[in-house]
Amino acid sequence: IIMRHRYYRAMAEICDYATSQLNARIIILPQNIEKQENRNVPAAANKMIRFSKNPESIIILNENMTPERLKGLYSEMDLNIVSHMHGLIYSTSQMVPTLAIVYEPKFIGTIQLLKLNGIEIDINKINRFIAIKKLIKIWNLRNKYKEHLKKENANIKQYAKRTSLLIHKQLKKH
Repeated sequence: IIMRHRYYRAMAEICDYATSQLNARIIILPQNIEKQENRNVPAAANKMIRFSKNPESIIILNENMTPERLKGLYSEMDLNIVSHMHGLIYSTSQMVPTLAIVYEPKFIGTIQLLKLNGIEIDINKINRFIAIKKLIKIWNLRNKYKEHLKKENANIKQYAKRTSLLIHKQLKKH
């Protein structure tokens, strides 16, 4: 509970900083939506907003969305802060600079694959100082990150294509 409390507080402080200092609009795309009294409730987002000094500046899209719609929404952002693997994949595949809140090792593998070391924060060590420092760095270098992601995504596609061809070749032998 303490870790979650620290996470919600840090996320709220990131949002407050982004709205006040970067003139950002905050849109939360929840990955986990609970059904309560016949309405969709993004539980974690609501807990996070309680810590915000400016909750009215945060928009929560609390509807279940198809993966295509989510990916499309991620692509419209200038910068994404994600805490779920799907968000990391959607965001980086659309060349959107991303700050990743890491709670599972698979995040690190994806970050290393994209050669983006430094965009992550361990959820167990998150605090507003670390998070805002990383947010500022990514924000200031967002155009470089976009170019980097464009190149690395192309490299990954080529690698995946070669792997697919090798598998296809092996299947033909059997």
